[in-house]
Amino acid sequence: MKRKMKSASLFILGMLIMTGCCSTDTYEITITGVESRALILQDNNFVEFDEQNPIEREDFFIEIQITEMETIASNTLSKQSDSDITVLEGAVVPCEDQFVEFINQVESIRVDLIDVDNGNLSTDITDQLLVQGTQQSVVDYVSEYGPGIGGFLVDLSQVTSIPDRISYSIEGTTDDGLVFTTTSGIIQFN
Repeated sequence: MKRKMKSASLFILGMLIMTGCCSTDTYEITITGVESRALILQDNNFVEFDEQNPIEREDFFIEIQITEMETIASNTLSKQSDSDITVLEGAVVPCEDQFVEFINQVESIRVDLIDVDNGNLSTDITDQLLVQGTQQSVVDYVSEYGPGIGGFLVDLSQVTSIPDRISYSIEGTTDDGLVFTTTSGIIQFN
């Protein structure tokens, strides 16, 4: 009895793998928002810091992560037996030769620095941010790596004019009109 159950289970598992594996033609990615966090460079590592303690302006970085929704779709249509209904088949396991389609892409990102001790005065600092490891501005980086941009670190090219206590706001826009924002808590500098 156990042997029959084991054989039946393996047969069903094999059928599931055969029907689910590599039946997909398209992997769709839709940008849904943005997340961020403030980091500092400590011992050559980027780490979150204690918001209660002031940090050095030169050690301040912002991690920007574009959030995405991923959908596996197939162009294969099947006809259900005993029915005139056509069904779009989904895949369980993505294939090596899959086609990735970006439904939308980031068109722009804007970063505002907010002076919390000066009536929450907001200043656009996007042009002062450089993408870590590339020395490109955020604007240039977004236009060059548009689809599939993922996440990246930025730091300020000019830190002398940063107030002692700030927060920041990041606003992104996609080519299909989605506007997404994220904000930080208060960050204190020495």
